[in-house]
Amino acid sequence: MKGVERKKLAGTIQNDILKEFMVRNTYIYPPDPSMRIIGDIFAYTAKNMPKFNSISISGYHMQEAGADAVLEMAFTIADGVQYCQTGLDAGLKIDQFAPRLSFFWGISMNFYMEFMVRNTYIYPPDPSMRIIGDIFAYTAKNMPKFNSISISGYHMQEAGADAVLEMAFTIADGVQYCQTGLDAGLKIDQFAPRLSFFWGISMNFYMEIAKMRAARRLWATLLKERFQPQNPRSMMLRTHSQTSGWSLTEQEIAKMRAARRLWATLLKERFQPQNPRSMMLRTHSQTSGWSLTEQDPYNNIIRTTIEAMASVFGGTQSLHTNSFDEALGLPTPFSARIARNTQIVIQEESGICKVADPWGGSYMMESLTDELYAKARKVGFFKFIFFFYYLI
Repeated sequence: MKGVERKKLAGTIQNDILKEFMVRNTYIYPPDPSMRIIGDIFAYTAKNMPKFNSISISGYHMQEAGADAVLEMAFTIADGVQYCQTGLDAGLKIDQFAPRLSFFWGISMNFYMEFMVRNTYIYPPDPSMRIIGDIFAYTAKNMPKFNSISISGYHMQEAGADAVLEMAFTIADGVQYCQTGLDAGLKIDQFAPRLSFFWGISMNFYMEIAKMRAARRLWATLLKERFQPQNPRSMMLRTHSQTSGWSLTEQEIAKMRAARRLWATLLKERFQPQNPRSMMLRTHSQTSGWSLTEQDPYNNIIRTTIEAMASVFGGTQSLHTNSFDEALGLPTPFSARIARNTQIVIQEESGICKVADPWGGSYMMESLTDELYAKARKVGFFKFIFFFYYLI
């Protein structure tokens, strides 16, 4: 990146690191030389990372940049090197503290999502699942805190799935990934605690809350019945959420609650994990752009806030809030700051993060959660997954 103004690079880091929905990384193509090109062109690869060597990242925060994959790795390693230097500056020897340094990373590598929704898979199902099994085996042995896969329902919602379908297909994907880990010679408790999920959160406030609650219940039930995990963490459904909004139906809030229940149920029935944590459904949620309009885009700030609150009430562990101008183009520094501060205000000023499952016991919410849980189990999603799996 020699010759590139730092100010321009800063804008690139702020807005362009997270390229989850752009396919150049997926296809392992080299990036286009234009940093600001529109579409699916701009994306970095490991081959290009040395170009960042001469650029200081002091003052940048990964949570603000929304970093993913290669840049997350590169910048996290850079942070680790800086911490090592801090220890040396404090008069310590490197061997006194370096062995205790810990890194937390994760990758997506979600073949079923690529096949069913994005159509960007590279290899056929069998080789793809073998790669995932190899990743599970390697990370379980050498990187026990590595998030080995992100099981996404967000893309299904963006493609038109309602809360029941999003939850059912995503939980089904998770169960099949568990079987892949077992086929790779692992025990369920060796990898299930590091599985994570990714939900889309729409404007349907109550439905989204119920979805997350039901998903936890389903995940824990399935893992307990099918895999008998010994570690309770294997049954935990960890989530990341991204605000959505393409659908304004009332089914969205209960989705995350029902998904947890469905995931636990399926894993318990199919794999009989001994560790309860193997049945926990961990998710990431992201606000979507479907609800963001070009007309009067400042209203999108309100929409994103509502979706973010639904995600928090649903119990997400991680949250992505979209910028209000996403319908117009790449975020500006102003819109990115608003999106970031939306989370900060909710977390620090509203107090809703101080209570776990505040909707528990509500007749309306419990009924909605039960309804989503029951519908997801009746979808027949395993036939759907296996049909496409063996069809290829």
